[in-house]
Amino acid sequence: MISAILRICIKGIMNTIQYRKGKEVYEVEMDKLKELTDGCDKLTKKFHKTMEGNNNVIIVIEKE
Repeated sequence: MISAILRICIKGIMNTIQYRKGKEVYEVEMDKLKELTDGCDKLTKKFHKTMEGNNNVIIVIEKE
């Protein structure tokens, strides 16, 4: 589950620098990619840590 959220985080941010529209091809500097993956990894772990509590709610996001 963590890897799926990590992938969504990275794809969401990299969408703005997509190299070929309609395909998952991106052009980015290696150091920026490392910053991105590290940031998304920290965010994902923090998210899962906060979800361990008993105050969870269900959120439904529907696409129009």
